Amino acid sequence: MSHRPAPPSHTPQPSEATQPVHWAPPYPVRPMRVPPKVKRKKWPWSVAAVAVLLVIVINTSAGPGAPATVIGEHVPASVKAAPADTVDLAPGPPAAPISYHGQGDEVLNLEKPVGVAVLDFECLQCTGSTVLKTDGREALLVNEIGGYSGRHLIDVSDTARTSVLTVTANGSWKVTVTPGLSAVRITDGARITGTGDDVVAINGTTTRALIKNRGESNFAVWIVGGDTAELAVNEIGSYEGTVPLRAPAVAIVTSSGDWSIAPF
Repeated sequence: MSHRPAPPSHTPQPSEATQPVHWAPPYPVRPMRVPPKVKRKKWPWSVAAVAVLLVIVINTSAGPGAPATVIGEHVPASVKAAPADTVDLAPGPPAAPISYHGQGDEVLNLEKPVGVAVLDFECLQCTGSTVLKTDGREALLVNEIGGYSGRHLIDVSDTARTSVLTVTANGSWKVTVTPGLSAVRITDGARITGTGDDVVAINGTTTRALIKNRGESNFAVWIVGGDTAELAVNEIGSYEGTVPLRAPAVAIVTSSGDWSIAPF
């Protein structure tokens, strides 16, 4: 008969060095809360910022052959309360444009007077990412793929002064900055057309406008008059509709195609 060995009278215990360590914090741990992502607005400007300094004025006493409209860069507080179509502000002499030429990525130091200015940017031969940024309130002006040509407003504030422009491009480009609003195209109530991003002035006494656009990307139109600004259109793709437009006013257009504004 076989005999099995008797079990040990004492079961060996693992040493403290081999004991598994279980750590717990001395206070309750709350799960981390991840803040929701904030959707960026398509337009970086606030309404108040856009409205400052953009006033179209008409000379109602001008005779035949005289200029029908002028654009005031600075509007005194005493003038803002008067009807926009009866104010006559003498325009200053057109400011000399500031031009930059280059190829590829570049950081430009911009020297311009304080206040609003028209900025034209083109990179017709670009094939990759084409970007134009500023250190001002407007921040990102252009963010396209391929060639680009368009017009924008910068420093729409009487104390603003953009000092740096950052260009991202893989081709030859040109930047032109014209202080004031003398470079803006003006219509005295007739239909005005354009292609791509632009800034135009509408004079007269109209209260509405038929706006059309033929494109595939974002189409937006800011209507700025006196000390107010409204986003009249903000659509994707082609558009046709009638919106309020009380002239005199400035229209800031963002488009990837052909557009028209017909005041009436």
